[in-house]
Amino acid sequence: MKLLRGLAAVTCLLASIAGHAQGAAKARAETEALARAALPAAQEMLLAHGEFAPFGMGMGAGDEVVDIKNANQGADRADPADPVSVLRRSLAEAMRLGRVRATALVYEARLELAPPAASAEAIAIALAHRDGYAAIVVYPYQFRDGRIAVGEPHLIEQKPVPKAPPKRRK
Repeated sequence: MKLLRGLAAVTCLLASIAGHAQGAAKARAETEALARAALPAAQEMLLAHGEFAPFGMGMGAGDEVVDIKNANQGADRADPADPVSVLRRSLAEAMRLGRVRATALVYEARLELAPPAASAEAIAIALAHRDGYAAIVVYPYQFRDGRIAVGEPHLIEQKPVPKAPPKRRK
């Protein structure tokens, strides 16, 4: 009987680990799809204006990509000196309310590279998923022959924060 309970416990543990791995893979795939949708939008703005203001996007329940505006846009509470913080709060609020399951904060960045390239202008996309996956994808780019030439992306994945062990009772 103890052997059966032990096998059942191991089976449940393995199923839980497999389910978590599948969930993490799905979260990563969904955020990658969101990044693929955000990149052309940033490229279009760069071509049209030579720069772009930070913007947000989200992945809705039906796999649709939606724009996420600053919740405080036009309000007296908005801090024009720090639009990125306001946008971050809007993205977090959209996810908290369940309007989206993944978010992307898209902004311009400078990527410092090893010589000979030294540095490059870049499009950075900070991704977050409700299942805990988070990453930043940085795409170096150059203006070339009237278009945007995008280089190989650099991925920075956030490691999950380890949970504190339960406190022992004395």
